[in-house]
Amino acid sequence: MKTLLEAKIEARNMVNAEANRLYPLLQAAFSPLLGQKIIKDGGLMKKFEGLVPISPLQVYRDYSNYTLAFNVRACVHYGDCFAQYDETLVYVGSLEGYVLNSMIEITNPLPTDFTVKKVLAAREFLKIAKAKYAEAEAAVYPFGSID
Repeated sequence: MKTLLEAKIEARNMVNAEANRLYPLLQAAFSPLLGQKIIKDGGLMKKFEGLVPISPLQVYRDYSNYTLAFNVRACVHYGDCFAQYDETLVYVGSLEGYVLNSMIEITNPLPTDFTVKKVLAAREFLKIAKAKYAEAEAAVYPFGSID
């Protein structure tokens, strides 16, 4: 049976992998529409809805007046009856009003290799770093770090 941490990691790896897959597809679908009105009444115009690729995960447009972005959402079940949700954004382009005015270039794919071992090691590193920070803060008290 999965633990909560295992479910969190699985959900994050799933959304990141799907975002990495969708990004080039969305770029290819929407880049020919540069300079065109693609939003109406806050939503993607009906004639452009078919440009969003089919996904095994939930994908929906992020409602922003400034960017064309899509949320990718996953649900992973763990324990007897619990669910862990996670989501990430796939940024496609910038909007000015309802017009797609530029594409957003993302060069680094999202990581999809999180593991329990890596997360536990990062948590331990954070615990040590916080203790060192508290020690450093105490050393400069009552003078602080800014004059």
